[in-house]
Amino acid sequence: MLAGSESRFGRVPEHYVFSDYISDHGLRIIAYIDASKSDHSGFGRGMRWPVCSMPELAAVINKSSERTARLEVSKLRNLGLIETTKTLGGNRYVLTGTKIAGDTYRGRENLKENRYVHLTIDTITCDVSSTALRLWMIIDRIRGTHAYAHISQETLASYLGCSPRTVIRHLNALRESGLVTVRHERNWNGYDLNCYKPLSFEESLKRKAYRLVTRWLRGVAGDWRAWKADHEYEFMGLLGAVSTAIQRHGFAYVASVVEELLSEQHDPMVLLAVLNGLSEHVKVVSEESAGTLALASV
Repeated sequence: MLAGSESRFGRVPEHYVFSDYISDHGLRIIAYIDASKSDHSGFGRGMRWPVCSMPELAAVINKSSERTARLEVSKLRNLGLIETTKTLGGNRYVLTGTKIAGDTYRGRENLKENRYVHLTIDTITCDVSSTALRLWMIIDRIRGTHAYAHISQETLASYLGCSPRTVIRHLNALRESGLVTVRHERNWNGYDLNCYKPLSFEESLKRKAYRLVTRWLRGVAGDWRAWKADHEYEFMGLLGAVSTAIQRHGFAYVASVVEELLSEQHDPMVLLAVLNGLSEHVKVVSEESAGTLALASV
């Protein structure tokens, strides 16, 4: 995760999200460029657009090859959506905000020029495919100011340009990553309807951490709400430690650690020491690996 990334986000126009011409990878690159820019106008310097290398852009579009990244950049440049300038560190990328003539926006009507989808940089670079991320953006724009998007999988398939089965696969990937939650409702005709709520990477991380901490406290302290009320500072410390551990080791591994400790512990703060121990262990292993590589190169 990049330093200060929680305050950095990409603002992508709604008509780009539904564009017939912008590919899934291209849309992700646009979001990344916008999230990576910085506004120095308050210091009399204006906008600073990012300088990115091809390996960096290849990593952004889900670990693709540099050739794929170069091809996507070329497509965006030919569409007039970006301008590039060569520098010593790579190309500087500038978004033009151009609208594409003849775009039908995949049949989506009533698009407004002042509507955007906001993605934090950690959401943009999360480990899901570019098509799944585009689906995330589509759901966000459909829900608008509402908490959930009420839409059928068939309609989502028409916007994504694929089959409903493919939509289900991408939705499952988003759900497994915690980037989408699903609620089942019944409409006025009595038919079941899925409702989708997109979550940022940070929101998903907080939910996962909260779930594990409350699971831990319920097993160790009993009434976790009463414990939280009496130990607010310690509760926040546990949340922070679990969030950091999930980022470093993954949700499944941290959940297994919590589950293993439940049967033998009664002190809620033991979890904090265990998670800190995991971080120290990783640090030591990394240093030993670096030393081994250094010796091997001598």
